[in-house]
Amino acid sequence: MGTSGHSGHSGHSGQSGHSGHSGHSGHSGLSGDAASHAGSGSSPLLNQALVTTRDGIVGYWKPQGAAVMPGNANILYLRPFRRGYILDHELQRHVVVGSPTSFNGQPAEGANLVLTGTAQVTVAIPRPPAAVFDQQLKHMHSYADLRDDRLAEINVQIGDLLSFFGAQVYLDDERHRLQLEVLTATVRLAGHVEMMVKHFCRSPRPLDLAPEVQPMIQTPDHSSYPSGHACEGFAIACVLSRMLGGGDPAAVIANPKDKRHLLFRLAARIAENRTVAGVHFPIDSHAGAMLGIVLGELVWAVLAPGRNAQNTFDVPEIIAPYVNANGAQDEYYDIDFTLPELSERLRAAGNQPVEITRSQVLTGIWNKLT
Repeated sequence: MGTSGHSGHSGHSGQSGHSGHSGHSGHSGLSGDAASHAGSGSSPLLNQALVTTRDGIVGYWKPQGAAVMPGNANILYLRPFRRGYILDHELQRHVVVGSPTSFNGQPAEGANLVLTGTAQVTVAIPRPPAAVFDQQLKHMHSYADLRDDRLAEINVQIGDLLSFFGAQVYLDDERHRLQLEVLTATVRLAGHVEMMVKHFCRSPRPLDLAPEVQPMIQTPDHSSYPSGHACEGFAIACVLSRMLGGGDPAAVIANPKDKRHLLFRLAARIAENRTVAGVHFPIDSHAGAMLGIVLGELVWAVLAPGRNAQNTFDVPEIIAPYVNANGAQDEYYDIDFTLPELSERLRAAGNQPVEITRSQVLTGIWNKLT
């Protein structure tokens, strides 16, 4: 009798939107590279018709070319999926994730996020002690009470975050195609980075610690810490906030009166929904949000024009939201995830400037986004 029903698992291609919006950034692959003609799609019949048409109307001709070599500072002539490849290269080349040899002189467990600008800047992301997750477990019971209210959100957000941001910022897939291309590239950058950080910070899921959690969706196979949805949501919020003229995201998060603050409230709700669903601890969302802010600022720095050839932004020295600023740890082991708490964690993490040279091949795109 059949286990063939499990063929549906092939649909698990999306990491919070990685499989969606393929038309915006178009990473559908070169296998479908046959471009449409002016009036219809390519076909053997049309190809043959074009051959006979040429034979019938073109006589002998003498080549008289006068080639004009185009510049490379504009990628808008390319199809969206090819622009996506260039966007990915220009963003991902500035960030590397590795496993450090030590943290504060102790054997390392965690990741180093290395940002390569005019100088290398390293953000330490140590793996939390096991006791953190033991104390975080108490939050799972109260969050589970919200499952009925959040059911639709949680299910849609498994594979689609951008539609929720599109309810705050007008994101039509034709009128705002470039904005969506940049945002989907931001999501891909976040996925590219977060998965390596998760691997080096490999940590248990709530279900690993307590069967009573009974998640309402399937628990993913990768590490709980940091939250990928928090990372991607806050990265998107950062980029959109910058598109709308916002400044330092930490300042926007700390100021509820800022009109762009609502973007971060949405990112926080998306992250919180993963705890409601039973697949993440609140501490995962803190770390994911802090990582996402770094990556969102990187996107802005690579794309945005400025007076100089470089853009500068601040990143934390360490992403360890369970550590107090004075070095005490256990005080924050049971921390919940809220925007005010995130503001405190951002302040406690220290700041170090990163100077990123703007991409020369993406010149002019940012002005079309704002």
